[in-house]
Amino acid sequence: MSTTAMRGYCGRLSQVWFLLGLLLMALPLSAKTFRIYVTNHAGDTVDVIDPATNKIVQVIEGVEVPHDVSFSPDGSRVYLSIESENGLDVVDRKTGKIIKKVALSGRPNTIAVTKDGGRVFVGIRSRPGVLDVVDTRSSRGSRVSLTQAPSMTFP
Repeated sequence: MSTTAMRGYCGRLSQVWFLLGLLLMALPLSAKTFRIYVTNHAGDTVDVIDPATNKIVQVIEGVEVPHDVSFSPDGSRVYLSIESENGLDVVDRKTGKIIKKVALSGRPNTIAVTKDGGRVFVGIRSRPGVLDVVDTRSSRGSRVSLTQAPSMTFP
């Protein structure tokens, strides 16, 4: 296989893994039913889609400029980073209702939840970088200054 062909193959393969990773991040893995959460970044809703029927089965409303979505390990909570409010919304997955709003130190980006569900990490878009750490039990946050803007990955 030529070098050019190998680069093309590896590029396509990395795109497939990237898309698969996005899909897996959008699924509450421990929930009984898989759903795909689509943030309507230009709007104020998150659409929840049943992939078996390709139908919207729930709409989370009142979340202006949602950016990222993540889930508690047990699948009961949905965490949304809300750019317009510099906040983190905690949503009950079953009802789709916001149950808590947590103020962040700046414009949020990517979210990661610890395996025990005790903390939510939110990358904040700023220079130098900032990472907000939210305790899920108390809904209190702390700020960690970074040397660069955060680029978070999921284990």
